[in-house]
Amino acid sequence: MSGIDPRSYVHMYSSHEIIRTYDLSQIAVVLRYSPSPLLPDYAMLTTTLPRCNKQERFFASSQFAVIGASSDTSRLANEVLDWYRDKHMDVIPVHPEEKKLEGLSVIPSISRLPSPSTTGLTITATPQVTLSLLKQAHKLSIPTIWIQPGAADQYVIDYIEANNLSEKVIWGGPCILREGDYLIQRRWFDETYS
Repeated sequence: MSGIDPRSYVHMYSSHEIIRTYDLSQIAVVLRYSPSPLLPDYAMLTTTLPRCNKQERFFASSQFAVIGASSDTSRLANEVLDWYRDKHMDVIPVHPEEKKLEGLSVIPSISRLPSPSTTGLTITATPQVTLSLLKQAHKLSIPTIWIQPGAADQYVIDYIEANNLSEKVIWGGPCILREGDYLIQRRWFDETYS
């Protein structure tokens, strides 16, 4: 475990042995010492991290667009589209040829978004398509973009960094399907109890 930034991890201990380590680089959390009533020698070593502002800004969008969904319902992008629908979020599929996907009307390009400045863009496509979309999104002033795993390469990352988009674009991390539920619940909790 040498070389790991201790601020980025929470370790679960039993006496002196590390049982499980949780990577917290993508989430913000504050935990307290809390021994288990069932296993009294278990406890959490805690850490506090700054909030992940990119994810918070992403879910503050009033609508979302999904790139990569198609008539092939086995695709990850279709799962992402379904995830938004299951959460009753305003979502628009984007596809150059399809007219309807998963029962939703499709727009052929992000340039046809009704309100690009309030849309969170989710990209599940090849890196070449992602790069093209980033350039369009930058011109349209789309405020937040979540690039799903596998949709970025070094050219995409270089473009993000060269155009100062690092604060607007989530990339190189977990899929929205993995982190989205937690982030939405945390946002609801913060809005309700803050």
